[in-house]
Amino acid sequence: DLKADQPSALDLKAKAKWEAWNGKKGMAQDAAKEAYVSCANTLVTKY
Repeated sequence: DLKADQPSALDLKAKAKWEAWNGKKGMAQDAAKEAYVSCANTLVTKY
């Protein structure tokens, strides 16, 4: 899980990254690994 504080609303890039990571909160480690491998395989096939 993400342990960093939410960045300022004025720092749009940092806020977007924080929201993306925070959206995965509670995901099991194995599920996260499987999602990563699936995404990587899709990119390898595409490019």
